[in-house]
This record gives sequence, structure tokens and C-alpha cells, in this order.
Amino acid sequence: MKNLFLLALVLLGATQLKAQIKATTETGNTVILHKNGTWEYYEAGMEESTQQETPTQPAVTAPALNIDVTKEVTSDRHELFYEVSPRMARFFGEEKGKIRTHATISNHKGQFLISFEINVPVGDANRYFGPTLAERSITLELSNDVDIVIPITENISQKWMDKFNQSYYLGGGFLSHDNIKAIMKNPITNVYIDWKKHPENYKVSNKSVLQTTIKEVL
Repeated sequence: MKNLFLLALVLLGATQLKAQIKATTETGNTVILHKNGTWEYYEAGMEESTQQETPTQPAVTAPALNIDVTKEVTSDRHELFYEVSPRMARFFGEEKGKIRTHATISNHKGQFLISFEINVPVGDANRYFGPTLAERSITLELSNDVDIVIPITENISQKWMDKFNQSYYLGGGFLSHDNIKAIMKNPITNVYIDWKKHPENYKVSNKSVLQTTIKEVL
């Protein structure tokens, strides 16, 4: 029945639009035939709407990251995380078992060095994690599941302060330009420290902290 109706429309004469056909039925009604075989009653203004084309939206591209290879600058010191260490919490509880870590990034004429200062709230942290960051690595885990592994090779030192019940590990490693671009596109979510005695993973609450730090030295 439907096919006969469509045939009758075609026989009665039709005006082809850009993507549709305008036709008149035996009863005098005007309808619009679509290419997919469906139809609808014609209303004034349909010719205009069918002939309008959806404007093409220009492709949106992220701005290029400009790296100044002439700079000699170091960022401010920013807190990277302040989180419970499972190993420390085992002995001292969660409140006293937190580790605080700060980071700075230096741009030495296009060569980027990230430096870490890790504060452990005991005077002899080497008993729990090892004596130094030498030959260890720190991994930055990004939101897109990419890991940036940083071998600790620079400015390695440690301070044991039994009197104040504090220990500090210091050390740094280099970030490539690809690393810098990856961090700027995908915020950091976790930090994995390859401690000699007990590697641990720490959650980063301020996920944009390294993006802010990098902006200071570009």
C-alpha cells in the first residue's frame, strides 16, 4: 500500500529539493519525501531549512608548547603530596605516618631538572626506606595512564635530624621535552618512589601542581 502511495505521488509530479522531493497527493496535500523512504507533510519554510547547510566548524588544536631554550630559571618550591606512608603508618599510625614531598623544576637553557625534597617525620628514616635516593627512581603517574620514570642522578643528599625527629631525602633527575609536554596535557595523579627497602605509591591531591610549576620556567 505504501509503495502504491509513493508511486502515485511521483506520477502526480514532484519538485526535487537539495536532499528531498516535494510532491502533491491526490487529495491536494503537499508532502516532503526523504531519501530514506519516509515522508512528512509540507510546511512553509521547509525549502529554506532543507537548503541551508550546517557550517563546518574549524578544527580545534591545542596551542603549541613554547619552550625557551635561552632561560636560566628555577620555579618556586611546591608541595607535591602529603600522604600516608603504609610502612610508616604500620609503626606510628596514619596521623604520624605521613610523608611530605616538595618539588622544584629548573630550566637550564632548555634542559629541565626536577628536584625533590622528601620529609619523613622520624629522625632515622633510613631504617625504614634506606639511606639515600642514589640509584633509585621516582615515577610520575599521569591521568592518561602514562608513567614518567625519573632516575635520581642529581644533587643527592640526606639529612638525619634525630633532635627534631625529622629526616630529609633530596635528589633530582631530568625531564625530556616530551615529558614536559605530556605533563602539561595530562595532570599527575600519583607518585611512585622506588625506595631501597620498601617502594611505595602516593596519591597527589593537587593534580595540576606540576603544570603550575612548569609554567613558571617555560
